[in-house]
Amino acid sequence: MNDFTHPLLSWTPEAAVLDCDGTLVDSERHWHEARIATLATLGLRPSPGFAARALGLHYADCGRLMAEEAGKPELAEEMTAELLRRFTALAAADPVLMPGAGAFVRALAERLPLAVASNCPREVVETSLGRAGLLGHFRHVVVPDAEVRAKPEPD
Repeated sequence: MNDFTHPLLSWTPEAAVLDCDGTLVDSERHWHEARIATLATLGLRPSPGFAARALGLHYADCGRLMAEEAGKPELAEEMTAELLRRFTALAAADPVLMPGAGAFVRALAERLPLAVASNCPREVVETSLGRAGLLGHFRHVVVPDAEVRAKPEPD
């Protein structure tokens, strides 16, 4: 049954903000590889359940988690930097769109102004979307910085 009188269908959005990681770009596989490689620099392998604990974390939080996992909390900044370096290289070399993401963005961009949001650094988002041919469809790229806090913060 189709009920097109539902209030949700009675308005038209003026713009759309799309999440990047896991919605538009399959970045989790690169984060996973980068975490494993970063831990391997200390001769470690992720413990059971580590991937689930790391999933969706901001990279700085993930670096701290990895340092704790290694039993070396003092290495949090170093591990964060190494994690980000490895992830950036992987994401730039092989950005993979989620199924249907490209067509969705192109179709939506014909109708609305778009922005994209991510916990990744701007360079990573712009490189990934640029190589995938989608960056030009977005008027704004919103990433954590001095004014914008990382997800899951509400701003």
